[in-house]
Amino acid sequence: YNITLSVVEDSTAQIGVKATVGTGRAPTINVPAYKQAALGSAFGDAQYMSGVSASDPEDGNITSRVVFDRIVNTGIEGYYTVGYSVTDSDGNTAYSSSIVFVGPWVVGNGYAINAHDFSKRVAQVTGTVTEMTGSAGAQAVCFERGNPSYGRAVAVTVTDDGGYPSKRTGSFRIVIAVQADLSVAKAITATVTLGNPPTLTVPVTRTIPVGSGFEYMFNVSANDSEDGNITSKVVHNNPVNTSAVGAYRVTYSVTDSDGNNVQKSCMVLVGSGWVVRGGYAIYAEDFAKKLSEVTGTSSEARRFAKAVAVWVGDQSSPSFGRFMAVSVLSLGGYKKAAGHYDITFAVQEATSVRTTIRATVSDDSPKAPVTNVTNNNTTTPATPPVVINNEAPPAAEPPQITVEPTPVEVNYPTETAITDEPTPESGGPEPTGNWYLIDLLLAIGAMILGFWLMAYALRRKDDEEMQNTTRGKQIRMWGVLGIAFGIIAIVVLLLTQQFDGDMRMIDIWAILFAAIFGVELLAVIGVHSKNRDEWDAERSI
Repeated sequence: YNITLSVVEDSTAQIGVKATVGTGRAPTINVPAYKQAALGSAFGDAQYMSGVSASDPEDGNITSRVVFDRIVNTGIEGYYTVGYSVTDSDGNTAYSSSIVFVGPWVVGNGYAINAHDFSKRVAQVTGTVTEMTGSAGAQAVCFERGNPSYGRAVAVTVTDDGGYPSKRTGSFRIVIAVQADLSVAKAITATVTLGNPPTLTVPVTRTIPVGSGFEYMFNVSANDSEDGNITSKVVHNNPVNTSAVGAYRVTYSVTDSDGNNVQKSCMVLVGSGWVVRGGYAIYAEDFAKKLSEVTGTSSEARRFAKAVAVWVGDQSSPSFGRFMAVSVLSLGGYKKAAGHYDITFAVQEATSVRTTIRATVSDDSPKAPVTNVTNNNTTTPATPPVVINNEAPPAAEPPQITVEPTPVEVNYPTETAITDEPTPESGGPEPTGNWYLIDLLLAIGAMILGFWLMAYALRRKDDEEMQNTTRGKQIRMWGVLGIAFGIIAIVVLLLTQQFDGDMRMIDIWAILFAAIFGVELLAVIGVHSKNRDEWDAERSI
């Protein structure tokens, strides 16, 4: 600036001077290249100003004048570039910055890198560097001042894949490093799993008539929590022969994209006579035989009826579809005699699962030839002539008929699996047993003893003195007990049996009737164990 100075008393006395005004020297500010903060930690003024200082050649220490950007959010993992500035009294301003890393960053040589453990299913693994670094969320930053990449993200790479690309289950240690400086690296763990297994729905049993078609995928479905509907991937084995009665185990299998495999089985029952109940299936069919083919045994009836049973209680069990023993619950009087018989078969382990068939036995016994003699004489002689027919053919030998039973084919694959479905119930009334003669005699005996005890009790009813004794009470008790058991015997006999004239020394009902008869016999002995004098003596006491 050009300044003119003059004397106040004489303005002509003046001089010109030149004044120069400068800004002085700029201040300096020192800020750390980076700072680290734990996720969720506090980050206030003290943390912002940690390691920060400022000075000016004219003003001295001016750290208190430093201002900064409040942008760090420790609730979110990442990195934040914080700007710092300071101005001296001459208006000179100095700038600097620092990078704050929030989270588990690895820092070194002007670079910082961060990555995280991750988990994937086998189907999601590709094994590429891009997949590994991307799945780990890997990122790296340069914080070296003067580096053109300062404050910017830099490339990362994988220096050790730990076997992760093998696409198998397990835990793998992967090392991810800064591509510009491989010494700055972080190791993470990658876990590979199979994920959730798929759900396979298969009917427990399916019944189809002989000669019909069979649709394998009817009511079969598969779903996976990751892949969705994968019914199209279901495969099955074991062909079903619909031309013959039998039980065929068909195994279904499905595999999802992770390699999870699920199997289940279905029992296909060919034939319209199958009865399925309570985890069992039983089959038998009507048959007709000649008298010459019949012996009348239970095993023969099973063979002629082609009786067979299978277990269908648990699709996931290795025993699913196993062959079961069949017992004859009632022969219905079946024997070596022409007639019609209703035979009841049952699963030996579950007799409530049963089926009844009709057996027809026809008489094929040879008949003796009949010779007719015609007498044209009008006068009947006193002694009829003896007619000898030497030309009559001999009686034919009865034909020998051999019948081979048609086997019921039962297929059992090794693998099993499932989903339960309702099973049809067998219709019709429950078959009754045989009323054997021994049952009839025991029941009648029990009835007679029961009524005798009732009559005895009634005859003593008016004997008031005897009624008050302990013996009198016992008589009444025995009488009521005998009557009750006699009635039970008759009711059981009528409800459970039908008389066919057969005689058997013992059967399951005979044991019950014998027990009832025995109880009543004890009652009769009990009421006669003391005479009247003993009662009188007991009463007087």
